[in-house]
Amino acid sequence: MYSRFLDSFASLNVNIPFIKVIQQMPAFIKYMKELLSMKSSLKGGQL
Repeated sequence: MYSRFLDSFASLNVNIPFIKVIQQMPAFIKYMKELLSMKSSLKGGQL
């Protein structure tokens, strides 16, 4: 099942103008930082 997902994910093509990707990068970085901090706090046993 997982290998099927990886195969379909590898063949995924997204056409987005590069400038839009660069403009959205700060929001994505903020989201990833929040996600990682939640994961680390859950690892420590805190909610």
